[in-house]
Amino acid sequence: RMFRGEFEMTEKQPVPYSEGPVYMRTGFEPFMDVPAAFNADGNKMENFSGSVKENMKVQHNGVKSVQLQGKAKGAGSYASCPILGGQDIAITAGTKLRYYIYGDSAAATQSMLDIVATDGSRLSEQPGAEEYIGTCAGASFGKEGEWTRVVVDVGRFMAGKTIQSVNLLFKGEEEADVNVYVDDVMIFTA
Repeated sequence: RMFRGEFEMTEKQPVPYSEGPVYMRTGFEPFMDVPAAFNADGNKMENFSGSVKENMKVQHNGVKSVQLQGKAKGAGSYASCPILGGQDIAITAGTKLRYYIYGDSAAATQSMLDIVATDGSRLSEQPGAEEYIGTCAGASFGKEGEWTRVVVDVGRFMAGKTIQSVNLLFKGEEEADVNVYVDDVMIFTA
């Protein structure tokens, strides 16, 4: 709607640039963006109790972000929650995923966005992908207490597949409270 002139672009509502076609972009803003699509049936949690929801207290831009809030119960803590579904975007060699992530504790920085393909495969399960994403975000998957910009070369690991959903993923080994926020998600080709 911003591109049609129905809303004015402001510093609080920037549209990030990309070097190629943008297939999906959202800051989860009402009436402007692709809304979050939570699917509780798609949540997978092990040794973790919590939920994923829209958040209006901590955001990178605008007034909303998505938050995973919960309790990691020790070794093998895992949560994978869909936040954007029904994408059906073909992954090419140039497909990228860009997002901003904020973890309020060292444990929370063990989070990332994960791509789930229509064949059930996941970006996080591709050989070398987690290490690569951690490198993209700096130490671990983000910096504690600040927004971290992450750009992932999805095509490097999943070219030829089709995106079914974007999930917020947490993996941890310690007991900890977890608050992770994600904002300004974009899938594009460079």
